[in-house]
Amino acid sequence: IVKLTDTTGKPLPNTSVSFAVTSGSATLSANSAVTDANGNASVNVTAGQTAGPVVVTATSGNFSATFNLTVQPTLFIRSVVNGANFVPGLAPGAIATIVGTGIAGNVTGVVVPTNVVGPLPTTLGGVSVTINGIQAPMFSVSNINGAEQINVQVPFEVTPGQPATVVVNTPAGTATLNNVSVQS
Repeated sequence: IVKLTDTTGKPLPNTSVSFAVTSGSATLSANSAVTDANGNASVNVTAGQTAGPVVVTATSGNFSATFNLTVQPTLFIRSVVNGANFVPGLAPGAIATIVGTGIAGNVTGVVVPTNVVGPLPTTLGGVSVTINGIQAPMFSVSNINGAEQINVQVPFEVTPGQPATVVVNTPAGTATLNNVSVQS
């Protein structure tokens, strides 16, 4: 919201304000708006596909104001660590912890397998993980107050010393992290 006032602080109604995305990935609901009785004008900003900073500039006459926003990806893997010692990277057969944004799908709380004996499932709560294209057995998917985490067993077929690609598939889309180190 932009508020236009005169030199005494009195609102300026019915005044045109131009809006423009001057950098970053975003679109505006309109390129201009007219101030209301309180001198306020606004447009909606919709994030684009590219994460990063966005600058929106509002201009009226010789005056302008800028607004700095940040576009966050909706699905993003922040880290992949060993579940035992929290060292970054993977090891064949080890437990891995994946932390990110949007990776828990529609899960609220913690989802664990219903069977305590036998093989682990490769999908929990609509979420699955592959490492180098191999389905990873899943211990849990959680979303506790916005902290999203997935715990999986790293497939034994993952080659030590070769970087891995971790892919999280959710009902909302896919997040990928390349070049994850694999220890022996």
